[in-house]
Parts: sequence; C-alpha cells; structure tokens
Amino acid sequence: MLRTVSLLSATLALALSTAPVAAQATAPPDGVLTVAGHGPFVGTRGTYCFRGEVEGCVDAEWVIPDAKVAAPIAAELRFRLADGTLITDWVASQAPARGTADDAQYLAGEEGISVEEVAFTGPGEGDWVLSVEVRFESGSAVYNFRLQVGLPETSTAAAAAPRAPMNRLLPLLLLAGVLAAAAAMGGWNMRANRRLP
Repeated sequence: MLRTVSLLSATLALALSTAPVAAQATAPPDGVLTVAGHGPFVGTRGTYCFRGEVEGCVDAEWVIPDAKVAAPIAAELRFRLADGTLITDWVASQAPARGTADDAQYLAGEEGISVEEVAFTGPGEGDWVLSVEVRFESGSAVYNFRLQVGLPETSTAAAAAPRAPMNRLLPLLLLAGVLAAAAAMGGWNMRANRRLP
C-alpha cells in the first residue's frame, strides 16, 4: 500500500510540474473596430495562421459580414485586437460589398511596428467590405467589417452609432410648424367638433 501511494504522488507531482501555467488560445483573438468614436464592432475572422495550443493555418474564402456598420464619409477608423495583443504589421483595404477579394483597394498600412491600436481614414460613400490584415507575435489574421458609408442609417451591428441629435428634434420642429400655421389661420375650433350628450 505504501508503495502505491508514493508511486501515485510521484506521478501527480510529475503531471503538475509539466502542466502549462496558463491555458493557451487555439485561435487568434477577435479583431475590433471603432468607427468615428462608436463601437467597438467585432470583425468576422477570415484566413489566419496561429501558434498557440493548436498550431496551423485556416484558409477562408472572401468573407462578407452580414452585420452592417453605418459610418460617415472618411471616418476615423481604429482597429485593435480584443485581448491587447501587439500588432507588428497591418494592411487595410476596401472592396465593394458586392465585389470579391480581387476588387480590394489599398487604404493604409504599416510595417515594423509594435502597437495595440492602429488608426486610419475610412473609405468614401458606398457599401464596403473593410478588410484588415494584421501580423502579431503568434501569427496573422484577416478581419472583415461591412461598412455602409454615407448612406441612410442601416446599421445592423450590435454597437450601432446613435442617431444625430437633429433627428430627435425634427418631429418637434414639425409640430411647432403645424401649431404656428394653425394659430395664423385663427386656431382650431375644438367646440364645433364636440358631440353633445
């Protein structure tokens, strides 16, 4: 019995000494985008290579996200990895939402950096797929976002930008105009429309 206990404790001690200190990730972190100070919006991950608990690459087709983010023309865009991983290289491109990866046009990029967040100017008016490819210490990944730039409010993303204050005032301004017009015509005769018992 004594021999079984010491063999069990030796096996347990060996297992504990070789166990990883912290669990390692099995895929790259989420990529998030802030649009003109609104967000963050989580991107749709495309192709990636990653070294973690599981090591390898995933080659994805051109991904057009379903969720749309409303953005002003030439908005300030800020991209970062959700867990704070440092970005060492990055490239942002845009393609029409009805296009393919072959239609992508360069927007901005940098090499040989070590930053948590990158900033750049967004595209002009249109329905776009914004693709941000980043490299970091443990791999690389592509993140896609669907931007509705300068178009009517059509956000379907979770952290949609709030409406402009003027949109809240418009109904009140219309009501004030109707009341002013009624007053100018001598007012409404409420008594004439009332039924008697």
